[in-house]
Amino acid sequence: MYISVSTGIGSGLILRGQLYTGSGKAGELGHICAGTEGRLCGCGRKDCLELYASGTAIENTYESRTENRLSCKEISALAEQGDETAVSVFKSAAQYIFQTSQMLQTLLDPCEIVVGGGVAESVVFRRFLKESTDQYHIRLRFSTLQGKQALYGVVYALRGNQCQEEVLL
Repeated sequence: MYISVSTGIGSGLILRGQLYTGSGKAGELGHICAGTEGRLCGCGRKDCLELYASGTAIENTYESRTENRLSCKEISALAEQGDETAVSVFKSAAQYIFQTSQMLQTLLDPCEIVVGGGVAESVVFRRFLKESTDQYHIRLRFSTLQGKQALYGVVYALRGNQCQEEVLL
């Protein structure tokens, strides 16, 4: 299972070496119900995961708490310097991804969950997510592709969906 935590939340599920698409929308983790605050998503549903854990969610949450609009990278830098609000926002986002990972582990028992995307590049996010998943023995690792996941995904699709590990890592 691959989870991209970036501007939004994307994902892909590989079953028996093939990308699983279901009826066409399988793996839309960004739009599973994750919150309870009644936030309205652009998809028309309420409380979608990406409203709580994406880069956009981090920016919006930080702004609502500080009245200061910063990019996710800037908030990450503040968190690394110990800014309490920035740390809290990243910890919350990591907690939502942890809960999703825990659900996936229970429901599908994938051999591993790979997390990538811009938010997953944050040292603070990685630390919080790894602490939680290690505590619950969730098989999780982080992608090393540093933003090239989409390019590899296209190559993967053009090769006839023959999944190889380097596509995700």
